[in-house]
Amino acid sequence: MDNLPASSGPQRTAVNIKAGLSQIGDDVNDLGGTIAAVYGFNTFNEYIGQSDSKHINEADYVTFTIDQSSPGEQADYISVANNGDATCISWISTEPNDSSKGGAWTGDIGAECGQRWHMGNQRAGDLPNGGGEYVPKCTFCTWLDADFTDGTASAALKFPIKAYGEKAEDTAAKSHQCDSTIFGKDQGPIAGQPATKKRFAPPPRPQWIIDRLVISNITNQNAEELCSSETSWGPDFCGADGKCCDMDTKTLLPLSTLSNPFFALTK
Repeated sequence: MDNLPASSGPQRTAVNIKAGLSQIGDDVNDLGGTIAAVYGFNTFNEYIGQSDSKHINEADYVTFTIDQSSPGEQADYISVANNGDATCISWISTEPNDSSKGGAWTGDIGAECGQRWHMGNQRAGDLPNGGGEYVPKCTFCTWLDADFTDGTASAALKFPIKAYGEKAEDTAAKSHQCDSTIFGKDQGPIAGQPATKKRFAPPPRPQWIIDRLVISNITNQNAEELCSSETSWGPDFCGADGKCCDMDTKTLLPLSTLSNPFFALTK
């Protein structure tokens, strides 16, 4: 997590958002979107300012600067709201204007906390103790969409920076990773504070996703994990574990079924 890329230095609170990259065909470039605004709240959960709206292209990394009346005031809570075009977020990192520590929220949190997700392919850093590359669940990890196209569950999210920054170990130890993020259905700032975990049933898949197959050689991405999740969502998937997941029925199959028309590469 310490290796997440940083911007050139914020004038106020800077929030960096990384969009996912499609693995499901060159004709599908649908993982970017437009962020309506990023909102900042102080330690008392009081609104202190917001950023301008910006579009994020697929796999792009865009910095949003929160316009604050007091530039040095810490934004302890961050709320991200999307426009009508769904955005798949790989990760969000924050940079306070003072010497305080920032934090990083990743798509793995959305995946664990009831949001739509799929395996990702964007490297966010290295795991500790020689654990290899850290690639968050990304491609359909956490979608934000204000018009709920294709049944998208959420239009906004909010989290306390410290919960995924200097207090990250405590958050994980107490299993508060979901309690520390809230998702909203309204396009706009979320007024409340993260406290409860909400889960949404995945919507039906549109035809352009049904017609695609993702094959990954990333060692920690396995089809069995994807198939066993109630909230995973996206195209059929074959992982480094030599297995494939039929994402419609959540059926786990051996890689040899690629010879089966169901998993034909010409889908």
